[in-house]
Amino acid sequence: MSSPSNPPSSVKKNYLEGIKFHKKNNLMEAEAFFAQCIAEDETFHPAWLQLGLVWSKMGRAQESSEAFQMAVSLNETDVDSLYNLGLSLLKQGLENEALPYLSKACEFSENTDIAQSIGDFFYKSGEYKTSSFFFLKAYQKDKTTPQLLKSLAVSLFQDGDTARAVHLIQGLLLRFPSNESYRALFAELMNKYAEEEFNPDTKKAIEICLTQENIRHRNLAPSWCATFLTDPDYEVLRNFPKTPDTLEADVFKALKTPFLCMGLRRSITSNAPIEFILTHVRRYLLLNWENYTSWPKSILEFISSQAIQCWYNDFIYFETSEEKQNLQALLSHLQTELSPSAKIKDDTAKLLALACCYKPLYEIYTDDSDPCFAASCKSIMAPLLKAQFKNPRYETSLIPKIKSFTEIEDATSKAVQKMYENRPYPRWTSLNSTKTSEILKNMSSNLEILVAGCGTGQEPCLYASILPEAKITAIDLSRSSIAYGMRMAEELGYLPRITFLHGDLMKVGELDKTFDYVVSSGVLHHLKEPDKGLAAILNTLKPGGKMSISLYSKIARDMILNPASDYIREKGYSSSLDDIRTFRQDIFKMPPGDPRTFCTHAGDFFNLSECNDLLFHVQEHRYTFPLIQELADRHGLSPYTVSLSPQRKRIFAEMFPNGDLSDLKLMDQFEQKNPEAFAEMYKVYFHRKNETSPHPLDMLIKIGAL
Repeated sequence: MSSPSNPPSSVKKNYLEGIKFHKKNNLMEAEAFFAQCIAEDETFHPAWLQLGLVWSKMGRAQESSEAFQMAVSLNETDVDSLYNLGLSLLKQGLENEALPYLSKACEFSENTDIAQSIGDFFYKSGEYKTSSFFFLKAYQKDKTTPQLLKSLAVSLFQDGDTARAVHLIQGLLLRFPSNESYRALFAELMNKYAEEEFNPDTKKAIEICLTQENIRHRNLAPSWCATFLTDPDYEVLRNFPKTPDTLEADVFKALKTPFLCMGLRRSITSNAPIEFILTHVRRYLLLNWENYTSWPKSILEFISSQAIQCWYNDFIYFETSEEKQNLQALLSHLQTELSPSAKIKDDTAKLLALACCYKPLYEIYTDDSDPCFAASCKSIMAPLLKAQFKNPRYETSLIPKIKSFTEIEDATSKAVQKMYENRPYPRWTSLNSTKTSEILKNMSSNLEILVAGCGTGQEPCLYASILPEAKITAIDLSRSSIAYGMRMAEELGYLPRITFLHGDLMKVGELDKTFDYVVSSGVLHHLKEPDKGLAAILNTLKPGGKMSISLYSKIARDMILNPASDYIREKGYSSSLDDIRTFRQDIFKMPPGDPRTFCTHAGDFFNLSECNDLLFHVQEHRYTFPLIQELADRHGLSPYTVSLSPQRKRIFAEMFPNGDLSDLKLMDQFEQKNPEAFAEMYKVYFHRKNETSPHPLDMLIKIGAL
């Protein structure tokens, strides 16, 4: 703070007395002394500053702004005066007037505290563009403080600048690889993000995350795939399908790398070129299985990892007739090798893992006891044993324990039920762990949440991880899916807070219970009469509650899926395993740019149950924003907001600077210009018409955390 030149001694004395009373929070006395200072010397700007602070504490916002304004006029470079003037204007809702003063305060400040505190203010209010601006000012002076870098990264991401956000968090993760929050945040930022060129730092960061259990590994898949396809270390694998005559030593070396094996075990690789490579390697190994004793021991790590990958994609890879013949020979050989009384040795484990790339272990090894592996291969085979043997058997044991509130009677619902009983959707493996914060505990206290159509339990577990005090009811028509969800919830420690129930969504009123938040993702559009389903779940919503509904976009799905769907009808393909495999093989052989290949843009194309859901579903309705508005009007609902990624929010804001995400007419115009924006689904949040009271989850909804 600058000192004025030679104020009278009486002014100094009164100023010091005012400071004493201010520190003791005796505001009336402090005000009197500072006012006396100004009466004696109106140019003494420290008194104006202190008087402004006192008036601010007294709730006299307008007067405090005028005092700060006077202080600034007397000393235009005083950081405290500029900062407090800007802050007081902000509190009065005068953001445009405040920003120039706050910006100047940052420029004149010798440290980052001012810029960071301003950034924090806008960050907490959800104004990420402005918070990024001030965090960047702090970053210019300090490029090492972790909290600043993390706050800047989140602000940049929420403002749509994913590349810079990833760069910052990646740097933090490499500096502090054991930091759980950096790992979780990196995984979240990498969802749908991939670099075009190989980056060794990105590879290291992905490897750090892949070694951890409590990470949402599937979010890493796009970047993992991009790294695999650009990493010089894997060029030999990328070339293998071109000349697959033999597996040379350099190929074996590439196959055993931790990056490749961990990626296959942890995440579904939704990528056509990688599927092409993996199917060729798998085929080569099967067609040459009789040479297994000559394969290096290290190949077991890869084969068992690929078997897990095949389990999580539901064995969707195409099989040639030659493969099918060799598989039968291999299975026959294994029947002579496998014995419940004998430990499975390394060489036999290679063949067993290879067979598990085509069929689940529980179908190959049918004894009641667990397969017992030799010590030399036990740890390598443990993840495969868990995924393909222990987990499915445990889920089967859970099915009789699942309580029902109704049976499924509607013919359409029964057909949908049969589909999901046979192919639970989706298979998922992990979530980010989140530390319980007081804010989230308070936010979720006494909250009751309904997940109407929970599938395999990923959504209720996600809510349990974010909202530690919420009680969650999760219903579904598929017992197989619920059993999967119960097992995962138990593994993650969330089962005590989630009540899984089997029953008909349209009869959810049988629960005789109401909820603060109701979510139904990708369910209503599979009902024969979606309106009846919406009416049923809406009746469970408490007054003042919020609801989110996810529905298929007609514009996106017509463009991405219709050419492939027409081809399916033309060829007469069914939803059988062989037909889906053959259909996909046909698609892969089509020339680039053929509209029928657009369906490969969807990640669901690379998993059997998800591909079934994507292109072979027994019942599907598609919507547009005008149709959603009509649906809302029929049920007395008003849109609260629409879920958009930060990048697309930025595009929307550029198209409609004063637009609101709750305006479905604007959202329709946005989708017309960006037809792939809702390729996955619309997710629209609602409240009842004329209900405007705040909801505990509003903040999380606005930032896209729910």
